[in-house]
Amino acid sequence: MASSEAQLESPKPRRHGPNPQDRSPLLMNTTVDEHEEFERWATEEKITKVALFRRMMSRERKIRAGEAKEA
Repeated sequence: MASSEAQLESPKPRRHGPNPQDRSPLLMNTTVDEHEEFERWATEEKITKVALFRRMMSRERKIRAGEAKEA
């Protein structure tokens, strides 16, 4: 029974990179056109799609932080 209980537990976040951080998978539904465009952007920048996504999230955080200061 202990093994079946272990299977029901959520997986532990994976830690990678020079400064390991908790990570979890992300699944996004996009149109084929959006996916191809995103892939093209990553290829043009010579980075992975994950790196591009993180860069975009960083920019969005900065934008939102600026909006919060203005309010």
